[in-house]
This record gives sequence, structure tokens and C-alpha cells, in this order.
Amino acid sequence: MNGIKLGIPLSSLRGILPFAGEASQLPGQPAWSLGVIVNREEKVVVVNSARLLMPERLDESSAVRPQHLLLIGDGQRALAVDTICNTLMVDKEEVRWRSGSGIRPWYAGIIIQELSVLLDVDGILNMLAG
Repeated sequence: MNGIKLGIPLSSLRGILPFAGEASQLPGQPAWSLGVIVNREEKVVVVNSARLLMPERLDESSAVRPQHLLLIGDGQRALAVDTICNTLMVDKEEVRWRSGSGIRPWYAGIIIQELSVLLDVDGILNMLAG
């Protein structure tokens, strides 16, 4: 996501879709919404991950076109991401877990060996619901 490597627990991932940038825009949606697509006859809200999770790090020159969608939760939300890297097994001891609630409810911790952020999908879904 705009140069930041993210990890997502496979148990929270419902699927991966290619994204051609085509989503139906709905009026009055938040800045992080890229619109809605239909997947398996279900509406899926496409979320601009960078704009939702770290809007302070965005500027127009750093805008990267998302190539993939990560379906999360019940599959009605999708995080738009630039690239997908490898899958790896991580033990709990290999994560520096967040202490306290903090200001980033989506942040579960850091995967030490990869220097990547481990996402808290429930935290993200709560942000989107609020």
C-alpha cells in the first residue's frame, strides 16, 4: 500500500480479486470509498486502503493505482492494494504486538522478520461501520 508492506491473517481473508479500477461511484461516500463492485451477485464496497489507513502519508504524487482487492469480513468489503507479495507462516512470537488501543485501530503489530504491518481486520471493519 503506497510503499508500506502490510500483512493480513489468512483467516480474515475471504478472497482476492483482480481490480481494473472499475467501480460504480455512489454520491456522498467517504473519501476512502472507491465505489461498489458486484462479486458473485453481492455488492462489495471497495476501500482505498491508503486513504483509509494512512491518509497523512498520501499526496497526489504518491498515488498508486490498485491492482488487487482483498475481500475481508463477510466479503462485502474489499481493500484495494497495489501488489500482493508472498504468503508466509508467522508464529505469534514473530510479531511485535501493539500495546494499548492507540489511534490506529487497524494496527495489530509488526511482523518483525518482514518489517511489515499486521492488520487487525476487525479493527478495520469497525472503522468502516462507524
